Amino acid sequence: MAKSNWKGSSGWGAIDDPTTALSGRVLVVSAGATQTTEDYLTQIVGTSTAFDIAHYCVKMDYAFASSLYEFEAGTLGLIARAGNYSGGSPNTAQDAYIAYFSNKDSCVDIIRRKNNVENRIATASLPQNISTVSTKHKLEFKCYGTSPTTLQLYIDDKIAINIGDNTSSEITSGDAGIHVQGGTVYADNFTVIEYTASGTEPDLWVPSNVATPANISVWLRSDSGITLAGSNVSAWTDKGSNANNASNGLGTGPTMTGGALNGYDTVLFNGSSQYLNISDSATLDLNASGVSFVFMLKTTSTSAGFQGVVTKDDTWLASLTSTGTLGGLNLSDGTSSDDSTLESTFFNDWKICVINKSDKFYINGSEKGATTVTPAANNAFGVVVGSWYDNGTTTRSNYFNGEIAEIIVYAGALTTAERQKIEGYIAHRYGVQSNLPSTHPYRNFAPTV
Repeated sequence: MAKSNWKGSSGWGAIDDPTTALSGRVLVVSAGATQTTEDYLTQIVGTSTAFDIAHYCVKMDYAFASSLYEFEAGTLGLIARAGNYSGGSPNTAQDAYIAYFSNKDSCVDIIRRKNNVENRIATASLPQNISTVSTKHKLEFKCYGTSPTTLQLYIDDKIAINIGDNTSSEITSGDAGIHVQGGTVYADNFTVIEYTASGTEPDLWVPSNVATPANISVWLRSDSGITLAGSNVSAWTDKGSNANNASNGLGTGPTMTGGALNGYDTVLFNGSSQYLNISDSATLDLNASGVSFVFMLKTTSTSAGFQGVVTKDDTWLASLTSTGTLGGLNLSDGTSSDDSTLESTFFNDWKICVINKSDKFYINGSEKGATTVTPAANNAFGVVVGSWYDNGTTTRSNYFNGEIAEIIVYAGALTTAERQKIEGYIAHRYGVQSNLPSTHPYRNFAPTV
């Protein structure tokens, strides 16, 4: 979460996750035993545009550290439609809806704060097991409509309170935020999802929503179009419009994992013998338009060298490079090549990878060096997924070792807006939005149509 997008009244900071239940850097949300502290998202993340969404769902993951006895008497909640801020320390909204749970009172409440006076408009019994330590929990507060405003609090995907407010004190718009009193908790993946006034969530943006969908040359996604022969993948259907389907052909297909990534199966390559083939077609001959690549993958190899992800021999080859636990991206035309700068903790860590034609390499939404290589002359060779295709023969080398959730091959360059939407789509689909930079426009918001 970009600090500049927040009101900054809390003084909360970020640390490495001490709970073992979240991931990477997490937000320390804390207040003293008799104190209430809040902070508010006042700008659209990554921009200077004021937060002006009226109907939305605000949610976050939270966890407690197993080594600390904390939050026994505290309250933790989410804020919607906050506005008309007061001065002082801490700086709080005079007007807001607040939905929280209280360990002290064993209840969950929705509060309407109007002119700095709080009224409890709904209460319910505290659900079980919502503050167990070293466990990821989720808070979700839906606020939409007017006269009445619908207010719904979900804890761990189960509804705790559902109430409507159509009083003269009804609050109709304002910022989202986080509330804490009397304890410390660790938070991650704070997200706002825009709703219509009737509570309908806009359709999420997907790669086929790019300006020219036919430019998606290949789109392989691990939850779609996979056929198994025993435990091996024998076919993987292209989700795009060009029918560039992959099959095991002459080789041995990869295997599948079960719900390995945010509940989605992934495709597992062994790094020595498994790959898939795509027959040559005009929509794979991308010499004239150039080519861009998007991957969601994880390597489980620390061996130095190349790992082919998707390659068309002596025309274009998109690969990983690694030197132990460090890794990066490589784009080659069969003769010359460009490398991204190396990424730390590349080993055994899911990465959103983009190689954008005549632009830059991007890993998890951050620039990782320039790429100037363009495809070499078109040839009649097909495409290989999971290795290199050597000299148009049946010989394979430089096998990929790890898991793949998604591959997109795109004819031409992606615009900045398209690239960021694709990164946001992947991040929110697979639950890794906290890997994006704090200034990324889709760190806290999934792109919508």
